Amino acid sequence: MFVWTGILLEDQLNELKDKARKIEGDLNFPLSCHELPSHISLKISFFVEDDKFDKVVEELTNLYHHLLPFTVECDGIQKEGQIVWLRMKENVLLKCAQISVNSLLERRFNVPLHPYDCDFKFHSTLFMDNDKERIDNAYELIKDQTFPKTLSVNKFIIGKSNTGELGTFSIHKQITI
Repeated sequence: MFVWTGILLEDQLNELKDKARKIEGDLNFPLSCHELPSHISLKISFFVEDDKFDKVVEELTNLYHHLLPFTVECDGIQKEGQIVWLRMKENVLLKCAQISVNSLLERRFNVPLHPYDCDFKFHSTLFMDNDKERIDNAYELIKDQTFPKTLSVNKFIIGKSNTGELGTFSIHKQITI
């Protein structure tokens, strides 16, 4: 089973997400990034054996309950390769949360670091597609959209998927701190 975890942004990005959904429809994106709620991932999705899933959820839940709420500042809407995202400014508490998640998973479950985990760019995805022209057009249509200057971090989510493919993840658990 594939597992994914991150910070739940809930209603903090509704206006931006609504605009992105409209653009997805107008440009005929084959898959939507908005099946899941707005979030900031803390780790690239990873595989664990099905029999370890409940223990992974328990350990991540315990870790999140030891964190204190904090805020992150948004840096702007950016395009990088085949992704358009709302990028977050560097933040020591965000980085500490990510390091803690990676350390826990590596130490307790032998989940290796993905190369992206070593140079993580915190963001909330707005569009993802292999079609460069479609991504370029989506970026042009959303780049000047307004967004909140800061986001509250006090909820985390753990999701799962049988295949790890975009569009197959579902929320398994929400943790409020």
